[in-house]
Amino acid sequence: MCYSRADEYQYQSVGRRALRVLRPMNGRHSSLNQLRISTYFKFFFVRHPLDRLLSAYREKFRLVPGYMRSYGRQIIRRYRANATTESLRLGNDVTLEEFVRFMVDTGLRFRKDVHWTSQYELCQPCAISYGFIGRFETLWSDGDYVLQKLGINSEVRFPRWTKNRTDNQRYDSAFANVKPEYMKRLRKLYSRDYDFFGYT
Repeated sequence: MCYSRADEYQYQSVGRRALRVLRPMNGRHSSLNQLRISTYFKFFFVRHPLDRLLSAYREKFRLVPGYMRSYGRQIIRRYRANATTESLRLGNDVTLEEFVRFMVDTGLRFRKDVHWTSQYELCQPCAISYGFIGRFETLWSDGDYVLQKLGINSEVRFPRWTKNRTDNQRYDSAFANVKPEYMKRLRKLYSRDYDFFGYT
């Protein structure tokens, strides 16, 4: 990863503060949540499916031991013919192609994790009338627009960082070594995200 401890602290700090203010809407059909859905300004942000998937891969399979143990060992066992004992024990060296193969082979069963479930499925844009759909690619201007729309732009400033969270390597070059057949199947898995949100 190519960001500093200060960046990581700022990122985590913003997330913790947001969770104290924002309340989850468990159960979309409760009367309180129906009122919220019908009256609140609703928005969400999308990200290019491959960029989002690369970010999840890099974080979960490099920094989160729980993902390495649960998914990483399973992926290595399934796709690596001559895996070392250490790889099978730790699950911490899953390659991007192994991860993609696992994604396309297991399909929806594996994709139920919020980090790689399609954004279309997570946010249900056809079921909820959103006032704004922002993009990670234009996060600063879109974030500023949302803060202004909420009337809190004088109190809250959207955090700025200088690097893409996944680092300077774009998703297209990162996936360059993944076989085209897997990329085609991956594109199909995320077809709603591509089509609905206008990604290519």
